Amino acid sequence: MSNTVGYSSKWYRKWFGEEYLQVYAHRDLDDAIQLINLIRRQLPLHKKDCILDVACGTARHARILSRMGYAVLGTDLSAILLRLARQKKSQGCYPFLIRSDMRHLPFKPRFDVVLSLFTSYGYFEEDKQNEQVITEFAAVLKAQGKLVIDFLNPGYVQNHLKPTSEHQHHHVHILEERWIEDGRVYKKITIDHEKVFIESVRLYQLDDMARMLADNGLQIRQVYGDYEAGVFSAESERMIILAQKNR
Repeated sequence: MSNTVGYSSKWYRKWFGEEYLQVYAHRDLDDAIQLINLIRRQLPLHKKDCILDVACGTARHARILSRMGYAVLGTDLSAILLRLARQKKSQGCYPFLIRSDMRHLPFKPRFDVVLSLFTSYGYFEEDKQNEQVITEFAAVLKAQGKLVIDFLNPGYVQNHLKPTSEHQHHHVHILEERWIEDGRVYKKITIDHEKVFIESVRLYQLDDMARMLADNGLQIRQVYGDYEAGVFSAESERMIILAQKNR
């Protein structure tokens, strides 16, 4: 299938709003807690760590970390998602949130840990722009700092891509159409037979990620295939990379 009519290479500027939350409403706190617990065990995290959650969205993961007592800052390009995140204060714990583009993070190397979760990587059309994101991750990490990238597994996507699916969310009809073209996976989302959005992510293999990380002074320490620390393989649902800054 090739149906990129209406697709914009800057799709991410308009997509991450209230419609996005309708489509991904099934992503609940249980998923987020499971991933955070994996990170806490496998890095491991320390209470003194300063953590940056890049493309934090509504701060689902950042709020969990904040409630656990970690110093966490979330950043996202979407003003709408950040506004909604700020409305979800709970239990007196609240991450600090700012708006920024992941290609230009406005920080000095002050973070012990940088997080890129729920496939928040590979959005940009040009490889050099995607690699610039990794350059920024490295730039804001302290020496020996840790990076976690929770990314899709291209092998799994290619083998298990579901061309179409439909569901309802609070009486809203959502149709999703998926295809792979020129090394990218596309998803066309039609809401109530009227509003149409197309999102797209570059299908980077593990070797591609390892090269880009190494070129920016980051070395992969471990790769997991799911949120339960399963072994990574071609059939793993996720590619969860734990890397460390060498300098």
